[in-house]
Order: sequence, then structure tokens, then C-alpha cells
Amino acid sequence: MSRIVSSQGPKTAPKPNLVTAAPSFRLYYFNIKARGEVIRLIFHAVGAKFDDVRVEDSTGWAKLKTDMPLRTLPTLEFDGMQLGQTMSIARYLALEFGLRGQGVYEQALVDSAAETADDLLSDFLEVVFIDRNSKKAEAKRNFVEHILPQTLQQLDRYQKQHSSEYGYIVGNGLTFADLAVYNVLDQILTSGMIELGYYQRFRYPTELRKRIMTHGGLMRYLNNRPRTKI
Repeated sequence: MSRIVSSQGPKTAPKPNLVTAAPSFRLYYFNIKARGEVIRLIFHAVGAKFDDVRVEDSTGWAKLKTDMPLRTLPTLEFDGMQLGQTMSIARYLALEFGLRGQGVYEQALVDSAAETADDLLSDFLEVVFIDRNSKKAEAKRNFVEHILPQTLQQLDRYQKQHSSEYGYIVGNGLTFADLAVYNVLDQILTSGMIELGYYQRFRYPTELRKRIMTHGGLMRYLNNRPRTKI
């Protein structure tokens, strides 16, 4: 089965454009964070309303699967169209909502940072979904001691090179890359794999967390979102 979770959009709906009204968005994903959460964060960062359709079980997914363009989730529906794959959806929404960066080169820099975050998310989820305890312990150790700190060091260097603004990785404002990075670091933290103090060794993650904690729309969502294991 599936259920729709109301989004935390603006209290007063904006007046529709006289030429074209804003599209009506519906996001389909499982009732977990994993690969769908960065898309939810983008919507909440800009206060855009959307239907958050959370697939609860295999029965609900079986009913939906044949209607999805790539037979995968997440899938975004809007204006009679469908778009699949996490980063494709994220880039589209970032461009739609002004979270993509300024100019072609800066947008490419933002994409590079977001893809790095997505690679880290893939590495994290690979550890999470290992079944055998013996293999899981070794994979977790390698992730925490090698993959994660190396990636965070790379992101620190990247921010130093491409942004002079506190807590943003590229340019002088929030982009979807910042949300992608926050998403994976938050999932790692809430999984219990590390303690909060782990991130304090790194400048950008520390600054980014402080930025997010002062963002009203994001904090309302983060404090009230459904609690899930992943």
C-alpha cells in the first residue's frame, strides 16, 4: 500500500501566474530516506508543495511498478509527465527552483559536488544492506575509517576552492549539492554508524549543519518527518 504525507509548503499559496500556473508535483518513493530524501529536502528548502507518496510495502510497489517510466523509484510526476532517477529529478527541480548555481560552469561545479555526495550515499547504503554480520562489520570499518573521512576531506578542499560563503560548497548561496551532502551525512549519523562529533573535524560539514539548522522550512520538515529505520 501507499500513503501520501502532506508537504510543508507555504502557509499562503502564491497567486498563479496569469500565463502558466506552477506545476503540481507528486513524488513516489518508499517510506524510507535513502535515495528519495534529497528530493524531499529540495521541495522543503524552497517551500514548494508536493504530494509525498510513500510506498509502504511490496504490495503497494507491485501495483505502482508498471506505471513508473523506468520501473524504479523515486519517480516524479508533474504536468502529465514523469521523470525517474534521483539525480535527474534533483537536477531538474534545482533548475526549476533556483538551486542549481549561477552560470554553466558553476552549475557543473554544483553537479560535481552533488554526484560526490551521491557516490558516498551509494557506499553507505551498500554497507547498510549487507546481510551477513561478518562482512558487515568489516565493510562498516572500512567506510568509517577510510571512505567517509577521505570524502569529507575532498569536500572541504572543494568548498575552499569554489566558495567563500559560510556553509555553502559552491558560490554564495544554497544549492542542491549542499542538500545532497547534508542528506547523506544525516543518514550516516542517524544510522548510528558514527557520533555527531565525528563531523567536527571537518569544516564544511560543520558549517553546513549550522546553515541547515537555521533554515526554517527545512527544520520544520526534519523535526516532523516520518521516523524510518533507513
